[in-house]
Amino acid sequence: MVDFEVGDAALAHLRIQFDPYWEALSSILLLARRSELPSYPYRSWARSSAPLLNDRRLAPLACWVARWPDHRLPQFLLGSVDTLGRSPAEALERLGLLEPAELRNRLHQEYPDEIPAPFAHFDRDPVQALGWLQRGLQYYWQSVLIGHWPAMRSALEEEIGFRARILAGSGVESLLSSLHARVAWHRPRLAVQSPATPPPARQWRRLTLVPLLFARERVLLFCTADGEVRLGYQARGAGVLARRSGPAQDARPGYGDPLALLLGRSRSAITRCLAVPATTTTLADRLSLSPSTVSEHLAVLIAAQVAVRWRSSSKVFYTLTDRGQYLVEALSDTAP
Repeated sequence: MVDFEVGDAALAHLRIQFDPYWEALSSILLLARRSELPSYPYRSWARSSAPLLNDRRLAPLACWVARWPDHRLPQFLLGSVDTLGRSPAEALERLGLLEPAELRNRLHQEYPDEIPAPFAHFDRDPVQALGWLQRGLQYYWQSVLIGHWPAMRSALEEEIGFRARILAGSGVESLLSSLHARVAWHRPRLAVQSPATPPPARQWRRLTLVPLLFARERVLLFCTADGEVRLGYQARGAGVLARRSGPAQDARPGYGDPLALLLGRSRSAITRCLAVPATTTTLADRLSLSPSTVSEHLAVLIAAQVAVRWRSSSKVFYTLTDRGQYLVEALSDTAP
């Protein structure tokens, strides 16, 4: 457990922004564990993407990630250059701006007793190691993630808007209290269940929330030298990674689809769309259904505890519960 004080100055400058670099690191960590397929909503993405790691230009990177201690993302790699809100190409290009001396210093802070073997080259020659990592991640993004990025970015922007509405309508207390099960806020202290090194006691100038589609149960924590705390958490909307084709086909499944056979075509379509939080109007537009029809189906899904609703400012959003996610995964029309 990491527990530290976040003062009013940091809260006054709070921002919420995605980070393609953190997404790249989190996603390849998930993908490199080839001994097991991840659960919904990552399974179909992992099944189609894992063979790409056999490419001779990606295999060394994937093997290296698979050797990370405790299968967790090392804190020293999270970087102190600003890759937030940038295009993937720009974010990964900025890795070249990392200061080698600072990287090595953070490595020794994280592993004060002994540097794990997978990270030894960052200690011996951080310049060469950083260049190798940068080239590997750039190729990884182009090979594995680039086709998913438009949908990912849309889901992340929707998450940012959702959190911003909570902040504007209910205040920072509600925003931080509802962020993640492993994050607890008791003003002025923020407690995070994370193996990260506790940040030093100081006056932080800014708190930045970083929604991630590949974080899963992890909460990432990184403190920059100039006084910014960055907190990465699992965003809503990772269900976009379960889509295997265009929106029209996913939205209106055929009767060969087990979920459609069980729930009916329209209700199964709504259920799948709820992988990303949506309003009644959004669902009606996306599926070419009347708002009243969508509302009737949503009422049934909520009664069955497959979906849940909540209000943010003047809008009401719906999304899948854990039970709903398990249902979609269990009745996926792809082979296990």
